[in-house]
Amino acid sequence: MKCYESVLEYTVNHSDVGLIIKPKKENDDLRLKTADETKDFVDVLIKQDRIKFLSSGKYPVEAGLASNIVIGMIPDSTAALEGALAGVPTVIYDCTNSGESHPLYIAGHNKIIFNNMDQLLNMINSDKENPGTGSISGFADWSPILMDIDPFRDGKANIRIGFYIKTLVCKLDDGLTKDDVIKTANETYANEFGRDKVIFPFD
Repeated sequence: MKCYESVLEYTVNHSDVGLIIKPKKENDDLRLKTADETKDFVDVLIKQDRIKFLSSGKYPVEAGLASNIVIGMIPDSTAALEGALAGVPTVIYDCTNSGESHPLYIAGHNKIIFNNMDQLLNMINSDKENPGTGSISGFADWSPILMDIDPFRDGKANIRIGFYIKTLVCKLDDGLTKDDVIKTANETYANEFGRDKVIFPFD
């Protein structure tokens, strides 16, 4: 709750800032509206029309595409990943204190992942006040690691998944064993979309 309190307080204190919150679960927004630490900030922002709560059923990227920056609250935040893949500047506050063993710390400690909320908000503020000046090299920029996360980035994952499943079904119909079906589907996928896109665990 402390991390949300900090973000809400920052927003209240900066009249040119608005906030879109996409709750993970139904009624998560109610916690922010009623908790002692956050309810006063939320009330102010609601009255000033500077906060929007999306339905928990919405996709996180909907909030991201309407924003200048996305803040994820855990290192493995799918909401943050969706924002980064959509090209929205994205940062993560590590509220889990996962430590620097997490891969994101290697990729961008104090650039894309932070374990100090005050430092994160100071960076956001500096970037906001100096847009496009590159005041912080690599800040909120996932481009160096997105190739490892999603080498395609073309929005056509459903086509590739369908191709793979169709191959599995066809090979099962041919009477192959389960292991041979999977091996054949992997090879067929690799030939179609690139062997570098497939991890073969026993290669």
